[in-house]
Amino acid sequence: MRTTVITPRQPGPAKSQRGIMLLEVLISIAIFSIGVLGLIGLQAAAIRNADDARQRAVAAFYANQLISRMWTDDRANLASYAHQPRGTMCDPVSADPFAGAASANANVTNWLAALRTELNGLTSAAVASSLQQITVDAATNIVTVTMCWKNPEEAVYHFYTTAAQIRG
Repeated sequence: MRTTVITPRQPGPAKSQRGIMLLEVLISIAIFSIGVLGLIGLQAAAIRNADDARQRAVAAFYANQLISRMWTDDRANLASYAHQPRGTMCDPVSADPFAGAASANANVTNWLAALRTELNGLTSAAVASSLQQITVDAATNIVTVTMCWKNPEEAVYHFYTTAAQIRG
C-alpha cells in the first residue's frame, strides 16, 4: 500500500491584499521625509538665532568699549563724543531717522570703522555712521549709545541701546 501525503497549499495573498506592503513603504518614506524636513527647518532657525545672538553680543561689546574710552578720556571731551544725537529710529528711511552732526572725535571715528567690519548690513562708512547714535546729556553726563544693523535677508533693523553715567 502506497501512502500519498498531501501537503496543504500555502494560501496566497488575497486579491484585496495585493500591493499593501508597497503602500506601507510609501507611507513610511513620506513620514520620514516630513521628519527630516522638520529637522532641516529647526537647523535653519537655530543658525538664524545664533547669528542674531552673535550680532547682539558684538553690539554690546562695541558699546561697552566706547563707553570705556569715554571713562578714560578727559571729561571735558565728553561732549565731542555726540554722534547723530537727534532722531529715534535706526531705519534711515523712517519718519524720524538719526540726524545731527557726526562726531569728529578720533575715538568715535575709529570705533565706527571697527564696527563696520563686525555688524551685518554696514556696507559702507556712510551707512555705518548713519545707523549709529551717541547722545551725551551735558547736565547729567549720561551717555546713550544706540547701534543698529540689518541682516541681509530681513526687512527690519535690529538695535542695541545702552546708557551709562560718566562721573568725575
